[in-house]
Amino acid sequence: MMVARSAWPTRRARAWLVGSCAMVVVFLGFAQTPAALWVAMPLAFAGCLVAVRWPATSALLLLASVPAQELGSAGPLTATRACLALALAVWAIVLLVQRARIDLHRFQLLYVALLVVMFSTITQARDWHASLAEIARWSIAFAAFVVLLQFFGHSTPRHLLPLIATVAALGALEALFGLAQSAVAAGPASFQIGAVTRAFGSFGRPNSFAGYLELTLFPTFWIGVHYLSLLPRALACYREVRLTGMHASRAARARLYWTTMLAGGFLSCAALMLAAVAASYSRGAWLGVAIAMGVTALLFARWARMIALILLPVGALILLGGSAQLVPGSINARIGSIVDEARPFDASSVIITGANFAAVERMAHWQAGWRMFEDHPVLGVGVGNFNTRYPDYYVRSEFRISQGHAHNIYIQMLAETGIAGLTAFLLLTLSFLALAVQVVLRAPPGFARMLALGAVGTLASVATHNVFEDLQVLNLGVQLAAIWVITIAAHRLWRAGEATSDVPVVEYSAA
Repeated sequence: MMVARSAWPTRRARAWLVGSCAMVVVFLGFAQTPAALWVAMPLAFAGCLVAVRWPATSALLLLASVPAQELGSAGPLTATRACLALALAVWAIVLLVQRARIDLHRFQLLYVALLVVMFSTITQARDWHASLAEIARWSIAFAAFVVLLQFFGHSTPRHLLPLIATVAALGALEALFGLAQSAVAAGPASFQIGAVTRAFGSFGRPNSFAGYLELTLFPTFWIGVHYLSLLPRALACYREVRLTGMHASRAARARLYWTTMLAGGFLSCAALMLAAVAASYSRGAWLGVAIAMGVTALLFARWARMIALILLPVGALILLGGSAQLVPGSINARIGSIVDEARPFDASSVIITGANFAAVERMAHWQAGWRMFEDHPVLGVGVGNFNTRYPDYYVRSEFRISQGHAHNIYIQMLAETGIAGLTAFLLLTLSFLALAVQVVLRAPPGFARMLALGAVGTLASVATHNVFEDLQVLNLGVQLAAIWVITIAAHRLWRAGEATSDVPVVEYSAA
C-alpha cells in the first residue's frame, strides 16, 4: 500500500533549510574579503550539516571560538559572536523541530537579576555606549549559559564526555601554543623574564591566558583522576575473562582500552595546562591554582588531606621567601612579590621603583575604583564606565591613564555597579560554588563527584585570581558558563543516581 507524500517539506527538512540560511548569513557576514568569501561558503554548509545533524556541536564550536575569537575578526564581529549566532539558531531549531522545552535552572534568575542591576546603572553612566557594550559582553555569556544548559544540562556521563573532552583539548592546544611562545621568547620586551618570555597564547595577555587555562585545568584533571581510579577494576575484569577467549573478552578489553586512553589523555592535557600556567608567570593565576589545588585535595579524600597537611609547611616556606634554594630566581622573585601585590598601601605617596612599579600601578587602580564607590555607593558610576570616570579619580599623575579595568573584579563591580551589583555578582558565583561543594560532600565516588570537584577547583581558582584581574574579559565568561553547566549537570547526575556507565564500550554481537 502506497502512502501519499505531502508536497510540503517535512519539519526536519524545513529545519535544515532554515539552518542553511542562518549559516550562510552568519558566514557571509563574517567574510569581509573575496578570499574569505570562498572559504566561508563551504564552511557555512558544512557547519549547517554538522550542527543540524548533531545540534550539541554548535555549543562546542562556541567554546572552541573563545581562544580563537580574534581570528578573522572584522570590526565588532568576532569568531565568538559568529559561533554564538550559530548556536542560538540551532538552539531555536531544536526547540521548534523537536518541540523540546527550554531547560531552565533557578540560578538563571540570579544572572538575570545581575543584568537588571547593570541596566539600572545606565542612569549613572556618563558614557552609555560603554555601558551597552559591557552589558552586551555579559549577555553573550548568559546566552552561552542558556545554550550549553539546553544541550548538556541533562546529559548522561557518556554524553557529557564530548563537553569535557572539548574543554580539555582546547586547553591543551592553548597551553602548547603558550609554551612554544615562552620557549622561543616570542613575546614583546615587556614580557621578558630571563631567557624566556611570559606565555600569552592567543589572548595576547599573560593574565588572561592563564585565566583561560584555570577555566579548563580542573575539570580536565579531576575527570582524568576519575578514569585513573577505574583502571584497577577494568584491569581485574579483563584478567578474569581473557582466558575465556578473544571473542568473549572483547567487551572487557574495550573497556580497559578506553579507560586507559581517557585517563592518560585527560591527565596529559592537565599537565600541559599546569606547565603553561607556570610559563605565564601570572602571580594571580599561581595563587589561584595553588589555593584551588589545596581546596580540592582537602575535599577529595582523607589520604589527600593528609598529604595536603604535610605539604602545607613546604608551601608556607616558599611563600615566606625560603624558596631561593628550591626554585629559579625569576620564579622566586615572582612568588615573593605576591604579598606585595595584595598588601594594601597608599599608592599616592609610595616611592616608585622598578621593582614595585606593577604593584603601585595595581594599587592605584584599586584606590581609584574605591573612590568611585565612595561617591556612588548604591549603583556606582555606571556599568562599563570605569575607564570613562578614571581621570576624575586617579591618585597620582604617573597613573592618570586607565589600564582598562580596576585589576580587581570586586572593586570594579563596586565602582561601576555599586553595592547592588557586587551583591548580585557574589550571589551568582557563590551559589554555583555552594552547589558544587554540596555534590562533592554528599555524592558517592563517581563521575558526578569528580565533575563537581573540577567545578569547585575552577570557581575557587577564578575567585582568587579575580582579586588581581577581571576574568570576564575576552569572552572568558563563555568558558565560565561551561563550568556552571558542568556544576548543574553534576548535581542532576547525583540526584538521578548516576546509573549510566561513563566509559564508552564497543558492543559486539554474538554472530
